[in-house]
Amino acid sequence: MADWFSKTSVRFTAAILVLLLGFGVGLSVYLRAFSEDSYLTRKNELQHIVSLARNVIEPVLEEKKAGKLTIGQARVTATDILNHFVYSDDWGPNFVFLASYEGYILVEPFKPDAVGTYQMQRRDINGTAITQELLQTAKAGGGFVFYHEPRMEGAPPQKKLSYVTGIPELECYIGTGMYVDDIDRSINILMKRFLLLGSFILVIILGLQYYFLHPLLHCFFTLSNAFKEFGRYPASLPRITSQSSRKTTDTAKLIENFQTIINMLKEDRMALKERVTEIQRLAYFDPLTNLPNRASLAEWFQAELERAVTGESRGAIMFLDLNDFKRVNDLFGHSRGDQLLVQTGSRIETVLRDKGRIFRLGGDEFIIIIPGLNGEEAEKLAQEILRETACPYVFQGESFYVTGSLGIARYPEDGCDMDSLLSKVDTAMYYAKEAKMNGYSRFDSSMHEAMLQRIKLENSLAKALERNQLELFYQPQWDVALNKPVAIEALLRWNRSNKGRVFPGDFIPIAEESGLIIPIGRWVLLEACRFCAYLHSLGYDDIYVTVNLSARQAEQPNLVDSVRETLEEAGLEPRFLELEITESLFMNSLESCKDKFRQLRGMGIRLALDDFGTGYSSLTRLRLLPFDVLKIDKEFLREINAEQSEIIRTIIKLAHVLGMEVVVEGVETVEQAKFAADALSDRVQGYYFSQPLARENLLTYMARVY
Repeated sequence: MADWFSKTSVRFTAAILVLLLGFGVGLSVYLRAFSEDSYLTRKNELQHIVSLARNVIEPVLEEKKAGKLTIGQARVTATDILNHFVYSDDWGPNFVFLASYEGYILVEPFKPDAVGTYQMQRRDINGTAITQELLQTAKAGGGFVFYHEPRMEGAPPQKKLSYVTGIPELECYIGTGMYVDDIDRSINILMKRFLLLGSFILVIILGLQYYFLHPLLHCFFTLSNAFKEFGRYPASLPRITSQSSRKTTDTAKLIENFQTIINMLKEDRMALKERVTEIQRLAYFDPLTNLPNRASLAEWFQAELERAVTGESRGAIMFLDLNDFKRVNDLFGHSRGDQLLVQTGSRIETVLRDKGRIFRLGGDEFIIIIPGLNGEEAEKLAQEILRETACPYVFQGESFYVTGSLGIARYPEDGCDMDSLLSKVDTAMYYAKEAKMNGYSRFDSSMHEAMLQRIKLENSLAKALERNQLELFYQPQWDVALNKPVAIEALLRWNRSNKGRVFPGDFIPIAEESGLIIPIGRWVLLEACRFCAYLHSLGYDDIYVTVNLSARQAEQPNLVDSVRETLEEAGLEPRFLELEITESLFMNSLESCKDKFRQLRGMGIRLALDDFGTGYSSLTRLRLLPFDVLKIDKEFLREINAEQSEIIRTIIKLAHVLGMEVVVEGVETVEQAKFAADALSDRVQGYYFSQPLARENLLTYMARVY
């Protein structure tokens, strides 16, 4: 029996050795396959992340293609977006980088000092021209590039793999990368875990042999001897010695460690599953608002349009764009702008309830699709959405207003092609933005021509300054007490070549939106100040000039310095300049501009609030602001009845109490002039006294009436 037991132990040991050998061979084959699969998986992830980043900035590229943004503006907007595109993988935080074809780094969140640096001469330890390799690969359609680069300054270089692709619209390339050592390290960790697992399994098997097989064989051997002894001596009782007891805690500990390894593997699997889920969420949902994104729109709307083709569905699509959203970012910061976008999405969802779906395209653009809605119902819903989004937004005790412009198209009436419908609803939205038709507009085929004309107008306006097509007219303002002109208001006119004169209402909004108002406004201020100084040289010593200051100009950080330099260049004293600020500034910008206005006033420049009574200002708020002049809008004089007369008189009295002069605009008849004088206004302006005059005609007029 002892020999049999010994042979059994030998066979068991041999089986264990064969098992270990098989385990080692299997582990080697598995790790090789795992290594190749890890590289392939990681490369696919890099491609997917770059694709997601490009989708995020796709709206910027579309605006660049449409001519709405210059390449510089598009690069700045894309840079702002990609600076927030930071993600985490198994090896820590990572980012997407953006660089120009010229070799300058535009986005690198973890190395802000590198932004704006020239990298074309960068080389690794093998002499590889890193930036040139990345650029050539990106221009060739995209691909992977191996090179060596340290993780941080002073660290040894490590092998890195990056995926890059070109963005011809911005003349840039975009990419992300990983360090190859991270994958090797993860394989080593996995190998250690497998070895640890194998060791524990071996220990458990040996323990099973020691705790179960060995006692059983020993018991069988003991019982066999006992029965033999009992056979020889029946009267005797067999004495069976028990196996020395051992503590069961060792076995429990082995089982616990084995369970720990199993749990670790389960946790890794769950983490991988969560990561895949997160990638899918990023692919189909906007990370800021948690609304479905452009990719989700393409998938869902395409299926909806296929049903519309067969007559199973119909509905309306809306394009909502927030007006002056960039101004909110500039004045209050991107964090406030992000909060506003989140609130806007939430408000629209509240209005929609279960009627339709909302998607965020990017920036301040939202797509709303409502199946089963006809044209009239769509207009009612559009009005409700615009009312809700126009309510004040309050952040940390500060409130501001943001209005929206909304375009409407219907399917299948306006088409069943997604790109065509998006183009049409975008056109309707811009038509509403330009025409200010109650904030929304339904698509009409004539809008394409109108938008084409607008684009041509903007392109021509951009060249109007250099072609000397802009001209200033001047309208006198009469002092009621002195009965003579004391000021002239500079009014811009555009003589478009071969097209005749363009009305200010047609091109000023375009200049505001495109940013052309900045160079145009600077030219207007300089020319007006020069002409006022010229009038002084002719003997009209007390004449001053009033110039309109747009909201976009007022928001410029160098406004005060720019005005001071203009006055010095024109040779005009500050006290002979009056700047008119439109009441639309009361919406958002006035609070942030108060310090600039106080500095201008401190220089001796007078400030006037233009178009009072047509917007959002109040006399209570006006009391706290640095204005010298209040201009009552001409709408108040269109119909002078008892109630209207009392309102005008009250405004004038309260303005005088606040220490401000009052100018009544739009005086066109003798009755209106008499009323303005009786109401104790300080100055009057309008066609009754003079229409806007060209420079030469104004000189003739002044010689006659002054």
